[in-house]
Amino acid sequence: MPRAFIHLMLLVAFTMAGCVPYPHTYQRIPNVTGSVVERGVPVVGAEVCLGEISEDGSFTPTSTPVMTSADGSFAAEGKRRMRLYVLAAPADSFEKWAVRIKAPGRDPVVYARRNLRAGPVSAPESVKVCCDLAEVDVCKVIEEKNGKW
Repeated sequence: MPRAFIHLMLLVAFTMAGCVPYPHTYQRIPNVTGSVVERGVPVVGAEVCLGEISEDGSFTPTSTPVMTSADGSFAAEGKRRMRLYVLAAPADSFEKWAVRIKAPGRDPVVYARRNLRAGPVSAPESVKVCCDLAEVDVCKVIEEKNGKW
C-alpha cells in the first residue's frame, strides 16, 4: 500500500473517532490592572506580581513584578500557553492564578482565584481589581473581560 494512503486512512480514522487534536493558545493567567490602596489612600511603590498557586498554597511568580504608581495603579501582563486539545474528550480543569502584593514595609499579601475550565475555555482575558490592604478579602474584582477561544 502506498504510504500516502496509509496516512490518509489514519487521518480519516482519527477524524471519525473525534480525536482530532489541534494546537491553540489560551489565556492561562489574565492581564490584571487595578489599584492598591489602604483605607482609601493609594499605596505608592507596592510590588505587584502575577503567579500560580499550587495545591499546597505556595505562590510561584509567572510575571515580572510591576510597581504601583503615585495613584496606586498598576498593570501586570498575564500569561498565554500553547496546548493541544482533543475534541473528543473535553475535560474540566481547575487552574489557580493569583496576585501577590508587597507593599513597602509590609509582608506580601496574596489574592488567589480559581478557574473552572470546561473544554477549550480560557481564563478571563483581563481582570480589573481594587485591592485594599486594610481589608480581610484584599482584592475585589470590579471588571472581568472574557476572551474568545
